[in-house]
Amino acid sequence: KVNLPKCTTVGEKAFSYCTALSNVNLPECTNVGSYAFYNCEKLKQFNALKVTTIKNNVFMGCKSLLNVEVPECTDVGMSAFEDCTALSTVNITKCIKLEAWAFESCKSLESIELPECTNVGSAAFRGCTSLKKIELPKCITLGNTVFQSCKSLSVITLPECVEIYSYTFQYCSALETVDIPECTKVDNNAFERCNNLKNVNLPECVEVDKQS
Repeated sequence: KVNLPKCTTVGEKAFSYCTALSNVNLPECTNVGSYAFYNCEKLKQFNALKVTTIKNNVFMGCKSLLNVEVPECTDVGMSAFEDCTALSTVNITKCIKLEAWAFESCKSLESIELPECTNVGSAAFRGCTSLKKIELPKCITLGNTVFQSCKSLSVITLPECVEIYSYTFQYCSALETVDIPECTKVDNNAFERCNNLKNVNLPECVEVDKQS
């Protein structure tokens, strides 16, 4: 267990490969550097209520991580939680930007709320096979393959999103309803193999690319 009640910054690779570490409490920390907890295989809980930025690959490979509380975080870096296969609860409600691969292959994540997020990078939730619900009311931009192989996702509503990029929902086999009222373009293969898709609302769409 790590308890650092006065620590404000955790540097790059600070606890990387600390394979016995199970719990981290950083009540005053505002910045966590790249790879800080990389491959801490037994880390289960991370609390840092004042953290505003999580850099690239911070928790990548933390396969036991269950819960993350970072309510003040506004920016989540590339692959920050990639391959955190046990992760089920995340509190990042002030997040504005999710970089590419941020939650890729988080296979236990069932729901996430991102009420302030405007930008979601490529493959951010790719392979999140248990993801059933996601809230992105302010999201304007989704990168390609964002929800690729999210096989439990049945409904998606993106009221502000203006374009759906390539392979965004590819292999979302449970997806039934899509509501993206401001979208003007759907790129190639965006909904490929969405075998249960029944309802699509794209009233402003003027271009649908090949094999969409």
